[in-house]
Amino acid sequence: MHFIDAKAVESVSMLPVPCNPHKDISQHAPYFVELVRQYAEQKYGDDALYNGGLTIYTTLDPKRRTPRKKRSRAIFMSSRKR
Repeated sequence: MHFIDAKAVESVSMLPVPCNPHKDISQHAPYFVELVRQYAEQKYGDDALYNGGLTIYTTLDPKRRTPRKKRSRAIFMSSRKR
């Protein structure tokens, strides 16, 4: 096995952790995300959910949801004008 030395650990620990904040879909569908979170927590447990590095795939597609949401809002607003 190969290990890194303390100097390498120190230099790497100063680097930013890469992340993609644009993949946070909880703002688009908070009730759906909470339902998935509860299911995963019940099935896998707290530790696996929050510390296990799970990747969870769902049927939610925010790109397809946005036009539908706009269309629904337009229909709702037009029905209010009647």
